[in-house]
Amino acid sequence: MRFARHRTRRLRSATPQYRESTEDCTYRDQPRSRGDGYTAWTFDPDLSRPRVDIRQTHHRRGAARELRELGFEWLEEPLPQSGYVGYPELRSNMDLPLGGGETLTTRHAGHESLQRGCFDIIQPDMSICGGIAECLFIGELARVSAVRGIPHCWAGAITFAATLQLCALLPEVRRMDGVDSALVEYDVTENPFRDSVVVGDPFALRDGCIALPTLPGLGVEIDEQALRRYAV
Repeated sequence: MRFARHRTRRLRSATPQYRESTEDCTYRDQPRSRGDGYTAWTFDPDLSRPRVDIRQTHHRRGAARELRELGFEWLEEPLPQSGYVGYPELRSNMDLPLGGGETLTTRHAGHESLQRGCFDIIQPDMSICGGIAECLFIGELARVSAVRGIPHCWAGAITFAATLQLCALLPEVRRMDGVDSALVEYDVTENPFRDSVVVGDPFALRDGCIALPTLPGLGVEIDEQALRRYAV
């Protein structure tokens, strides 16, 4: 999400108002069939540039080339995540920045992937890699490696609130060439475990931005009565 310099720090979503399609499609005004096997997102282009998450495609380099021509900003994890094998080679032969790292489990794995040159954009998940401190460590490693850090987040209220706080602490990326602000993943599909178990509406998306929650702790208050509805 994108930081703006206001009294209330705001975060801009990396993928505002998108619809993820599991069909073969490309980024146009509307998705259309291609057969290249990649997943594309469509969204309001006035709020952000498009990104795409490609899975199991057989034409990754060709897809990346076309997506760049269509204005996409990066390509996320087009190869299997286990060990991120083949990522350095793909990155060096691709026309679009390569993102990944959401399954990294430790700072050591993050360091190893950066040393190997796996990513242009590293995307650790705070709930997988060991928490806020470990994500910050990976973010600092990324900074000294001139790699952009954009946390992955696809979870409930606590993880999302913690990820927002993490974004407020990550190293300043605007000093890096071609980077103007920080981003984090924002899932706009229905998610009651994020939106229905907190008091108020702390994650409201307005003009592609979210105000950083300011309550004590992670910035949000859990609605325990609402939470009990999901107890098993």
